[in-house]
Formats: sequence, C-alpha cells, structure tokens
Amino acid sequence: MNNSNKDNKRAALLYYGDSNTKKFPLILFLGREFNSGTEVDPSKTDYYCFKESPRSTFWNYSYSLISKVTDENHFKLICRKKNLSPIVFSNVSPKPIPSNAAKAKIRSEITPEEFKSHFDQLFNQELIFRVELIVISVGEGLFTQGIEIIKKNDNIRNIPILTIPYLGQGSSPEKIKKTI
Repeated sequence: MNNSNKDNKRAALLYYGDSNTKKFPLILFLGREFNSGTEVDPSKTDYYCFKESPRSTFWNYSYSLISKVTDENHFKLICRKKNLSPIVFSNVSPKPIPSNAAKAKIRSEITPEEFKSHFDQLFNQELIFRVELIVISVGEGLFTQGIEIIKKNDNIRNIPILTIPYLGQGSSPEKIKKTI
C-alpha cells in the first residue's frame, strides 16, 4: 500500500492497480481493522500492493473465495497481469489496532458515533458507488454495532451484504475451507 499521505493517515479504502480509473463493478471486502498504529482516514482511497504484503491472509483468502465462485483458478494472477481487480478492501473498525495490542478492549471502546462517522465518510467515496456486493468477514460477535450501522447507511442501502467467517490470520482453516 502506498502510505505517502502527508498527514500520515492511512487510507481506509484500498483498490488494486488502475482499478480506480475504470468503471467496472466492485466487491467490497470488509475485514476487522488495520494492524498498525497508523490512524485511518475514511475519506481517503489508496492502492494495495501484493508485493508489499504477499502473505496477507485476508487478501489471499478473499481472492481464493472469488476464484472458487468464478471457477477461475488463476483469478489473482489475471488481476495482477491486467493491473485491475474488482476487489476493494476496507475494515469495519474505524481505529487501527496494532497486532500486539489488547484488541478486545480497544474494540469494545469504539462508540456507535465513531462507527457512524467512519461509515458516513467511507461510503461517500466515489469508488463505493461502483460496489455491487459487500462481504463482511470479521468473525462471530465482533463489531455487531458497526455492522448494524453499515446496514442502515443510505449510500449502500440497496447493495447486498454477505457475512462470512473471518478470512484473516488466526482463523480456523476448517471454517475457511467451508467458506471457500
């Protein structure tokens, strides 16, 4: 991901390659949170780079899921060759949480107002108006307030939302295989 923002805030919505310049439909995968201490700006977009995070479990499983659904075994490779992808990423949490932090405590302290402000900005971005499916993958019982606020947001009210088991690091391989 290009993190060259002058205010040192991380973009909340990530696209691949030149996908932001095209007009094809998008699938938004929402994970838990960024695993760093860098503040998130929900009004910003930026690109993600497989070379910078080749082992991102969440990204790789998201692509595997779409590969399976489309019956295209080399979906990620095709996207990389074309420098385009219908997959965009963001997170439910408005706050980043470093990997070594007390995640449960930080997650429980996020207020409904913080979720609402985060999603009002995130779902007002130009790329969001191309999203035709939202896939939420955070795990059972996490961010229930945030997910309810997502479902009530006017900008995405008519977009189908699919909730699946968590596809990130530390998830049960059995649950992921059942999902994929």
